[in-house]
Amino acid sequence: MVRAYGAHQMPKVILLVEDNDSDAALVEMALQKFGSKNRLTIVRDGEQAVNYLCRRGEHADAPIPNLVILDWNLPRMNGMEVLREVRKNPSLRNVPFVVFSGGRFGRSTERYLNDNLAFQLNKPATADSFFNAVQLMDEYVSKTDMIRPQDSDLAPLRRLATN
Repeated sequence: MVRAYGAHQMPKVILLVEDNDSDAALVEMALQKFGSKNRLTIVRDGEQAVNYLCRRGEHADAPIPNLVILDWNLPRMNGMEVLREVRKNPSLRNVPFVVFSGGRFGRSTERYLNDNLAFQLNKPATADSFFNAVQLMDEYVSKTDMIRPQDSDLAPLRRLATN
């Protein structure tokens, strides 16, 4: 599913990997509410995410996303399996991931995420907080030139991940 919000020449691409229809709808509503000009693509499981990112099958012409918002507990392949598979591809090593999940991780998983340009962000409990988190991710994508982000480009996501 692809949605484009706003209109400008070259929208950035956000890939949302989310199996929960309500959470996916909230991300879409947040982007609409804040007038995002970025393009949102949604896939519903880990296998679809890997196929999209590695441009397999129906996703052979998919653009490389500027940000991947990844749920951790997915059908077919979990978030860790998605990251491990995707990071094998040299052209995808610098694509930042935000693990947008309801759970907490141990130190070894947090270290793995940090080493792989992935940040953990707990899904907020209120709609306003959820919308604000999506807005910050959207602003990050809008202001960042990809595909190879500089460390300073990642600072807003690092701050968001530690709050």
